[in-house]
Amino acid sequence: MKRVFSFIAASVIVLNAFELPKSLYKSSTKITIESNYEIFKLIQDTKKAIELNQSDQAKELLVKALKKAAYSKSEKNISQYDYLFANYTLLALLDKEKEAEAYKKLAKKVIRFLDTTTNGGKDIWEEGDLGKFQLRVYKDLSLNLAKLYYKESNGDDTKVLKQALKYVNIAIKFAGEDDAQAKELKNSIMEALKKN
Repeated sequence: MKRVFSFIAASVIVLNAFELPKSLYKSSTKITIESNYEIFKLIQDTKKAIELNQSDQAKELLVKALKKAAYSKSEKNISQYDYLFANYTLLALLDKEKEAEAYKKLAKKVIRFLDTTTNGGKDIWEEGDLGKFQLRVYKDLSLNLAKLYYKESNGDDTKVLKQALKYVNIAIKFAGEDDAQAKELKNSIMEALKKN
């Protein structure tokens, strides 16, 4: 599992911009203790595709798994870990420049999901695999959203800068005050807000 995340983090993946299916933005996906076999298999195939540098195939598999989960009526649907993994990995495969709006929309949905399932992060068990992953997802997605909003603001749109500040504060909440990247971004946002 660590190899897959290391690959995602270390790779610069540029995919052609495309519109994600609307079903991926649904917030009513049924979460179950375990994933059904079809969804589990799609996620396992995604991990193999990533290890083989087949990012387009991985993206297609993730979209298929998430669509299947969004419309499933079966008793077993998708586990919380698999749901987070599929969304987090799909977001890592998106080009944040070309697909910024899709990225923001999907990342905000995942953060709302985490807020709901973890009581705003208060109920995360940091010792378990799921808890560690929840913290990572919170931090990474919040930081990426803050960067996107900061860039979008051009340093002078107060409303957008406030969105950037909101998300960098979430990132710091889960990464800690000593996270250099989040701290530096927050300082830049605060400086820009002072000028406006």
